[in-house]
Amino acid sequence: MAVPRKPSYAAEATPYPGIPGRGAGARAGGARLPGHAVRQPGRWIEGRDPWTLTADGDRWYGRGAADDKGQHLVNLAALRLLLAEQGSLGFNLTFLFESGEETGSPGLAEFTATHRELPRADVLVASDGPRLDTATPTLFHALGRPPADNPLSARS
Repeated sequence: MAVPRKPSYAAEATPYPGIPGRGAGARAGGARLPGHAVRQPGRWIEGRDPWTLTADGDRWYGRGAADDKGQHLVNLAALRLLLAEQGSLGFNLTFLFESGEETGSPGLAEFTATHRELPRADVLVASDGPRLDTATPTLFHALGRPPADNPLSARS
């Protein structure tokens, strides 16, 4: 994975298919961005390679592009812009990507128990969830669907 080369940002790979990273030191607050990478075989559009991103008009097709790999790309692009603008994040950031979501995430509990040194997270930013429609980005500020009377639960 390509990451911006900034002195305030470091990433490390682990034997488990997760990627923890650290940024601002032990006293700074933290955020965690969990996610999964679809790897299950399944039906696919005839004549298309599921492992190659293909543009068809204004739509893109690729294995897991909308469940959850596309969201990872959006998050990484936003962080790259933030780092380019500010030079540092100002908080600790941990990515945890795993590839067993469709089969019960085997090994994930053991991984998190073994890696208790990962920075604590004050906020969880989950980019995988329901969309209200395909034409408009949807933003929820809580897990699940917030109450209808909450003004922040509406899409922009």
